[in-house]
Amino acid sequence: MGEGEAKIYYVLTLQGQQGPFDKHGVKELVAAGGARGEDQVRNAFGRNLGTVRELFGPIRQTGSGRVASDRSPSVSGRRAATGSASGRPPISSGSGRPQVVSGRSPATGSGRGAARTSARGRAPAAPPARRRSLVLWIVLVCAALAVAGAAVLLVMSRATPPPRPTPVPQAPPQPVTPPPAPVYTPLPLPAGAVEAQVAIGRVLAVSEYLAGREGIAQAFDGNVDSKWFCSRSRIPPGDQRCGWVLIEAVAECRTVGSYALASANDLFERDAKDWRLVGIAADGSEREIDRRTGIQWTARKQRRHFPLNEVVSFPAYRFDFLAQRGKDPEGIQLSEIELLPTQDDARTRSTSSSP
Repeated sequence: MGEGEAKIYYVLTLQGQQGPFDKHGVKELVAAGGARGEDQVRNAFGRNLGTVRELFGPIRQTGSGRVASDRSPSVSGRRAATGSASGRPPISSGSGRPQVVSGRSPATGSGRGAARTSARGRAPAAPPARRRSLVLWIVLVCAALAVAGAAVLLVMSRATPPPRPTPVPQAPPQPVTPPPAPVYTPLPLPAGAVEAQVAIGRVLAVSEYLAGREGIAQAFDGNVDSKWFCSRSRIPPGDQRCGWVLIEAVAECRTVGSYALASANDLFERDAKDWRLVGIAADGSEREIDRRTGIQWTARKQRRHFPLNEVVSFPAYRFDFLAQRGKDPEGIQLSEIELLPTQDDARTRSTSSSP
């Protein structure tokens, strides 16, 4: 830059950024006490150039608005030349050094206004170029986003919605048919066993003495004067039971809550002492529903009632007689066998005479 060209400076003082100034305005600001030698100086583009003292040398504060510089005579000569170019004579300070009145600025031609502005510290700070560029970029990006959003909304408003798929009719759900319940199949008659058809259903026994007199049918005739006698000699070898009776009950007699047994007319040694009652399901599975041990009859033709723990229902029931009271080798006997629908002694299928 030539000697006749003026640079623009901004001074960062304690009151904020001051300027713009040329170099004479900066010196006048320091001389007037508006800036210090260690304050930073920037150019018009916001770049730090250094302190006032580094750029312009030490400057005395005269208090009268005039600049006193310790620079070489060449610098003072240039200041004098600048003053002559502006049409006003330099002012001498009496010491041979030219002085510049603080009210004038060679660069602007209105130094008084520049000095006044710098002294008050109210001149608006020019934004740095980098900040202006950043603001410009932000504005451009916001504008681009706004245009893109408007384009997207336009495309969405004009887009044709896809056709809805035609619902496929579905067949109504088929009702789930539960598997048929198993049906009880009557047991085939075992070898050597006997059977009879009575009011409660079909009854089977391991043996009997005389059919029609002391047969299995007489245990279900409701008469304690008749009896069923099971001959031990006719029990198959290996069977540890004294005898057994199987009842395939008709539908109305399958619910059982209790049962009753009655002793026969003679020989207490043939009375049943230990036994169990088993329920047989339609699929052939068995469940023990009652067990008695050590039962004693105190009289002949005595009927005793035995309630179950719960009311059950099976298509078939079996009495397994496990022991008798005495050691009569001939066998076991009972006058009556009853299955009752309730747990109390409701004798809906009672014997014909009381014990």
